[in-house]
Amino acid sequence: MTRCRHTEQLGSWFFSTSSGLFGSPWTRNRQPDPRGWLYLTDAGRNRVLRIAAPGDSLLEVGGYGWGREQFDHPADLCAANGLDVYVCDFNNHRLERYDKDLNYLASVAGHELDPPWTFGYPVSVAQGEHGDLFVAERENRRILRFDTLGEPVDSFGDLESGEGQLSDPTRLELDGASRVVVVDSVAHRVVLFDFFGNYLGSYGETVLKKPVGLACSGDSLVFVADLETGFVTFFRTRLCTGTFVSSPPEHPVDVAVHGNRVFILDAAGPQILRYSVDVQQAP
Repeated sequence: MTRCRHTEQLGSWFFSTSSGLFGSPWTRNRQPDPRGWLYLTDAGRNRVLRIAAPGDSLLEVGGYGWGREQFDHPADLCAANGLDVYVCDFNNHRLERYDKDLNYLASVAGHELDPPWTFGYPVSVAQGEHGDLFVAERENRRILRFDTLGEPVDSFGDLESGEGQLSDPTRLELDGASRVVVVDSVAHRVVLFDFFGNYLGSYGETVLKKPVGLACSGDSLVFVADLETGFVTFFRTRLCTGTFVSSPPEHPVDVAVHGNRVFILDAAGPQILRYSVDVQQAP
């Protein structure tokens, strides 16, 4: 049995909608980089932002368009290695690369790749510890893997994956064992693949209603933000489940983990709720 031994709310970063800071409740809060900085996408204003600490000024890049330093619905980002920030530019069908200070570096246009690697509507991105990139894309409802040179080398989650076929890949992360963890919002489940795309199983079908956010801690603990239930649910080793907040956010759209800190993006604020969490295996 998994239980939450201690949960302490540390406060929140509140962003007033009257000031127009965020143009859409579907702002995404992805995993902090190794320094603990938070990077967010603001789909309503087509921006990417960096927050170093509560009260600090925002660093941002973007604006509507299809040129350099422009976005059309930035859907997700990854800043796992502390040096690069990869952004899914959803309606421009491309993956953008920035440095940690949000200076533009490069772009991969999905519709300019040779078949079978063409992709469209990239919705989520994650990076492995050796630099491989994994991109969830809606056009073909699959996951693409790019090697450290930026070349596409594998795809999975489509019809050929059998039970691992994805209906609506919404978020993906890599856990501590380099397994690919995918939230499938339409199928109400979390789908697990190994690093090379082999299907390992799924879970959450009886618990999740509309999973939209995902974060992994270590090799066995997974947090899922569920927009319909309003809960952030944790799973350990796929079997045990619970909710770790007694007073849940109204509209949790994403979750991030850094050490024992859990950050929940609540679209109702919009605000980022910060928690100190100690989730342990009960005797």
